Amino acid sequence: MSALLVRYLPRTHTPVRSCNYGMAIARRNYPCKDFSSRSEFRTLYAIITGVPLQIWKLCPHASGVNSIQAIPAEAPTPRLQHIQFPLNAIEKSIVGGNLAILRALRRRANSASLPVYLVGGPVRDLLLGRPLKDLDFVVEGDAPAVARDVAQEVGGEVITYRRFGTATVALPDCRVDVVTARRETYARPGALPDTVAGNIYEDLARRDFSINSLAAPLAGDSPLLDPQGGRRDLEKGVIRVLHAASFLDDPTRILRAVRYEQRLGFRLADETLAQMLAAVQGGALATISGDRLRGELKRILEEASPAPALARAAGLGLLATIHPALGGEANIPEHLLPAAASAGPLVYMGILAYPLTVGQAEAVVQRLNMPGEWAKVVRDTVAVRKKEPALSGPDLPASHLYHLLEDARPEAVGAAACLSPSPAARERLSRYLTSLRQISPPLDGNDLLAMGAPRGTLVGRLLRQLHDARLDGQITTEPEARLLAQQWLAQEGDRTKDG
Repeated sequence: MSALLVRYLPRTHTPVRSCNYGMAIARRNYPCKDFSSRSEFRTLYAIITGVPLQIWKLCPHASGVNSIQAIPAEAPTPRLQHIQFPLNAIEKSIVGGNLAILRALRRRANSASLPVYLVGGPVRDLLLGRPLKDLDFVVEGDAPAVARDVAQEVGGEVITYRRFGTATVALPDCRVDVVTARRETYARPGALPDTVAGNIYEDLARRDFSINSLAAPLAGDSPLLDPQGGRRDLEKGVIRVLHAASFLDDPTRILRAVRYEQRLGFRLADETLAQMLAAVQGGALATISGDRLRGELKRILEEASPAPALARAAGLGLLATIHPALGGEANIPEHLLPAAASAGPLVYMGILAYPLTVGQAEAVVQRLNMPGEWAKVVRDTVAVRKKEPALSGPDLPASHLYHLLEDARPEAVGAAACLSPSPAARERLSRYLTSLRQISPPLDGNDLLAMGAPRGTLVGRLLRQLHDARLDGQITTEPEARLLAQQWLAQEGDRTKDG
């Protein structure tokens, strides 16, 4: 049996969920050891009474080397919704294109005996009482043909993926996947699957986690299909894979498991966590492309609260496996400064990139095959961090601050605003995001031309000077800007005559 290693924290440390950790550990009956030579009895007493601790599970590996992994707090048991007719409940929870497509498919299921099922996330979220987002349907038959028929009825477009027998019905307010029930096999770890048509039970058996293997038949008022025990795992609040090789077949499930765990407030089942760590240590994430890795990371960044999932991924060593440069101690603020939050979800990519060197940043960009927007956030974050001495200086006019940052992505500035060790730099970075970058010159090029400015580089130079004057508070209104521009034009005219 694995032992626990307990590290006592200073009394000044805030005891975050220490009691929950303790109760989870006590229930699992692990033998306890600690780094500070306290007795096992004192360690257990400290756990139960809520002394601030960090609890770690010692995981033996085949190589004989032990790794230490944090144990999350025991998830509270969810209270599932008791729903007699799930499809009726779903119809009351959705509107617009989603509702039109669901009703069109229900009519076909009932009138033409078409085996169609609502599957996965919508069924899970319905039982959890969470808002429904995307709808996913499985058809025992030709899903692209069904999708074309439905799209014609509801006035949508169809996007077909013939390799997998899937299609997407697209309407202005939604995109709905319609998939042929299928079995999957993997030629090698990390490869895209080879598929063959199957039935609904085979389709549910290929899914990532038990909580996503629920299906609601669209015909009649049939009960939910739950062959993988998904409802039981929802009740227990656990994330569980369906077979031992799941993370090897599709290593993107490693990041997905963490995302679901943190979004739902669940925990990874013990066996699933062990299988995940074995896959990670075996190099599973190295078998998939940068595009697929980035896709899963993007989904984490788009969560309502990405920080817990990123911190968990860092704690499990997942980010370091994506690239060693991301393997440092994670410093991911749970709550962003308002200025940083307004910059968008890629601010978290900037937060991950903040401690990197230029070379490390380029390596991460290459590993994740980042598109231009992502790559610029990573590079700009490193560049902004290097400017922090200038940003911390005693006298920094607003115009100089603006020009230091004007070429950087706002997400990069937001990341530095959250993580800079300098209070002065943090304040100025936030001020740039919230006010300075919204300030524009009070006049444009046409105004200057109308005032007699010659065409050429002078117009651009005067606009920049007007912008700086406004940033520094020297002018605030358009008449003041015109007066200053006239003075500068007169000075330029005098210099031209003297020349």
